[in-house]
Amino acid sequence: MNTYKSQIRNEPAEAFFKRGRKMARLADGGDAIPPSRVVAFDDIESLLQVLSTKRVLLLEQMNAAPGSITDLARKVKRDRSAVTRAIQALERPQL
Repeated sequence: MNTYKSQIRNEPAEAFFKRGRKMARLADGGDAIPPSRVVAFDDIESLLQVLSTKRVLLLEQMNAAPGSITDLARKVKRDRSAVTRAIQALERPQL
């Protein structure tokens, strides 16, 4: 199983497309595309709308000990419905 870290960053569209072109060149040349997971936001304001302190805590907890939403809510001492809404917000940009 390949393991790699996710990256969440503020990245202008120009840099996003530059990364995409690099991956396309690798694929066109028959080279392997290195595994990566990047979630990029155009600006800090967009990033902060998605990544609140509580949502970052949820991401850290899910990474440390995956489990059900009920288990996660119990571990972070939050209401299950609030955790469900937070996870849905994180899923929108594919976090």
